[in-house]
Amino acid sequence: MLIFQSCRGPNVLLMPAIATALLTPSAIGRAQTELTSVVVAEGDSLTYGFDESASGRRPPVNGSSLGRSVSPYPDQLQKLLGPSVRVVQRGYPGDRSVDALARWRPMVGAAVAIIMFGTNDAFNYGNRAGGTRSPARFADSLRRIVVSWQERGTKVIVVAPPVLESKLYDAKLEPYRDKARVVASETGSSFVRLKRPGQSIWVDTVHLSPAGNGIMAAELAPVVRCLIRLRQRHAAPGDRGRRLTKAAPTSCKQQPLEQADRLWPD
Repeated sequence: MLIFQSCRGPNVLLMPAIATALLTPSAIGRAQTELTSVVVAEGDSLTYGFDESASGRRPPVNGSSLGRSVSPYPDQLQKLLGPSVRVVQRGYPGDRSVDALARWRPMVGAAVAIIMFGTNDAFNYGNRAGGTRSPARFADSLRRIVVSWQERGTKVIVVAPPVLESKLYDAKLEPYRDKARVVASETGSSFVRLKRPGQSIWVDTVHLSPAGNGIMAAELAPVVRCLIRLRQRHAAPGDRGRRLTKAAPTSCKQQPLEQADRLWPD
């Protein structure tokens, strides 16, 4: 499998022509989803894995110069999902949802897109021109991001802005979390929210520690697996007329971690 990235056009996934020529239409549908299960993690510094503490300082990515955690959540998610899935890191420090609209384009052929913004919309930690954005304007930008992915046939997970260490500041994020939940519901996307844990999961009151990133990855992994399986069933041409024993969902829900493996479809 080859992944080409272009500044002028959408990213494209290509399967070797010789391999696909030897497959039946039904097998092609399954192979295209199983062999090219790309998951895109798009967001701000919380996706990027910003961490300039003593435990951080991995090489920067995506054009940023800032240090990264030794284990950002996309990296930990990659380990949980295994070699059949490739997680693409699209985090950029300081980005609000409106900044992401200008920075990124949907990747054609991606199975799942994980979208997590809101913290900088509320606080503008990146000092972007235009300042903070209201929950309503955040919702508008977030909806546009989600729909742009769905138009490419990608399943979407909307993630609420993660909890902050300060409960006072964290309360200011609640309207943005509510809007994220509404956008997910309106667009038929999955919704994931990280609950406040009983332990410290921050390196600087905002950004997640390796342990916090691990919790985020663990919450996301079963939902991602569920959506990949769901997309496979919808994408395989030979399976379209097959009767399913259960009603086919349009999204997959976050579950308590001890129940995560029970997500349908099997």
